[in-house]
Amino acid sequence: MVSASSDSDFEGFTIDDVEDINENKSILTWDESDIDISDYSSDEEDFDNESEENESHENDSVNKATWSKITTPVTISDFTENTGPHPQPLDYLFLFLPESFFENVVEQTNKYVQHLISVRGRSNPLWQPTNTAEMRAFFTINIMFGVKQLPRLWNYWSPDVRYGDPYISNIMSKTRYSKISQYLHLTDSSNAPNKNDPNYDPLYKVRPVIDLLVHNYKTIYLPGKNISVDEAMIGFKGRVHACQTY
Repeated sequence: MVSASSDSDFEGFTIDDVEDINENKSILTWDESDIDISDYSSDEEDFDNESEENESHENDSVNKATWSKITTPVTISDFTENTGPHPQPLDYLFLFLPESFFENVVEQTNKYVQHLISVRGRSNPLWQPTNTAEMRAFFTINIMFGVKQLPRLWNYWSPDVRYGDPYISNIMSKTRYSKISQYLHLTDSSNAPNKNDPNYDPLYKVRPVIDLLVHNYKTIYLPGKNISVDEAMIGFKGRVHACQTY
């Protein structure tokens, strides 16, 4: 056996095998008729098409990279819209809740008490008709409840210095505040449509203030050039119809 390390050997073949191949070289000779030129051309065209496609993708990548680096000056026109108004905080309140709002609340509240008196046949000795000045004070107290929060409503009128709020207690007595809260009305409840009425409005009792605020939000204040819109969601587990449909 001839060593496999000989220079004349091919890996896996012996010298005898190589000689046999040389003697029968005709077996490995190809006839031109065996070569299909169309197949070769097709392969060459496929290769050319593939090369063009790759080149196209490369050009697209280059174009995209080039396009992303192009900067074009942006022209922003001057802001010339009217803005404001810019009054003090208290003036803002009366812009959105004008005197006509308090006049309507006073009228409907007093009217509701008169309706109760006619139905029950007797008056309430603790009630006296209200007026616009007192109604503004009532709303002021409610705003202050949000500024200074205490565990219980009646703590604001407590004689205990740790809880009592002299600012609120000096504006209105606890009994008067309680009675206005009890009879407060924004619209005539006797005209409210029932639930079977096609014009039924679940927010009928507060509809006047809703319509007033929506109108004033659109017409009174004009925002400036730079504004920020924020949204806050408050968790609520109750079953209030207005929260579910509006």
